[in-house]
Amino acid sequence: AQKLHLDAEVQRYWCESYTPRIEHGGRHVLVGRVVCEVDTSRPTIPVGEHSIGHVFAETFLAKRLLEQIAVCVSQSEPVLLVGETGTGKTSTVQHLARSLRQQLHVVNLSSQSETWDLLGSFKPLTVQRVVMKLVERFEASFKKTFSEKKNQAFLERLRKSLRKGHWKVLCSAVLEGAAQAQKKLKSHTTEASQIPDVTVNGLPNGCAKSKKRPRDP
Repeated sequence: AQKLHLDAEVQRYWCESYTPRIEHGGRHVLVGRVVCEVDTSRPTIPVGEHSIGHVFAETFLAKRLLEQIAVCVSQSEPVLLVGETGTGKTSTVQHLARSLRQQLHVVNLSSQSETWDLLGSFKPLTVQRVVMKLVERFEASFKKTFSEKKNQAFLERLRKSLRKGHWKVLCSAVLEGAAQAQKKLKSHTTEASQIPDVTVNGLPNGCAKSKKRPRDP
């Protein structure tokens, strides 16, 4: 304060009496001397003392710490908070993230933590684990396009092929489902179609036999 040519009264005010003003707006949040932009593309997260499960006491010290963190965030500067357990370091950061609708990634570290806990590492994956993601996405799209009730047998064969590792049967079922979906989208029909069952050789029953299986209306 002496180097800035500030008198003792101003010094005492900023060091002892100053309390940052915090206001939650629609697109911006005022935290003391800085205005932070809110990510409006994310859903609204309740903020304040009445928020269920997220009670934050805006005390004198908490407001000052919140302002210091907000200033560093606005300037894209890293922050290191040092203090005893339970002094509000984590809760203050979480409160600021909720106020700005920002996604917060929490990584708990200890003396047992290794480098790959932060950087990540490679681990062996089975074919079933990789294909499982594809099947989950296929089922989600399938249920939006066709009647789940009328195609229970088809979906069960799909899951059974995944469990037993019958990849040829599984691929044939996925391709058949995609082909039927394309036909439905092209015809712009709203009626629920039924996908033929999958045989052991991976081909639909309609392809293995000459007569076609009737579809439910």
